[in-house]
Amino acid sequence: MKSHCFISIRFIFSFLLFAGTTFTVFSQYNEIPDRPTPQRLVNDFAGIFNSQQKLKLEKMLVAFNDSTSTQIAIVTVETLNNYDIADFTDRLAEKWGVGRKGKDNGIVVLIKPKLKASDYGEIRISVGYGLEEVIPDATAHRIINHEMIPRFQEGDYYRGVAAAVDLPAYKYVRSVA
Repeated sequence: MKSHCFISIRFIFSFLLFAGTTFTVFSQYNEIPDRPTPQRLVNDFAGIFNSQQKLKLEKMLVAFNDSTSTQIAIVTVETLNNYDIADFTDRLAEKWGVGRKGKDNGIVVLIKPKLKASDYGEIRISVGYGLEEVIPDATAHRIINHEMIPRFQEGDYYRGVAAAVDLPAYKYVRSVA
């Protein structure tokens, strides 16, 4: 009788462990926001842009996409849901399918702004494999450090993002995409 009870408890424990792990994996994936419908290239979940700024950025990014087939998505979030920013950005890019299928030529600019004094902001530019030679990590870091952060520190998120997506690094993409 004892061994039967032990096997049942072990089975129940194993099942609960498996179910808990599976639930955690799926619930984390669901913590990445769904791509809004209709799809847009500027997705301001943190509310740092006014409607006119969102419209200007959207027009700029749509024109860039139309002329290069390279898609740049701007996403702002209030929280990373306990993810590392690189992991969050890469999961979001994959879930949303940013860029042209088969070319992997999408770019996600993710901003988690500093919304309160005790908070800190984070920025990531995630570049699809198809563009890594054009915009390597070093270039992405220069864009963040020299174009975005100085303007963000002045409280101007719009100018920081507009400067980041209107750089020669991205314009070069026109000739290779």
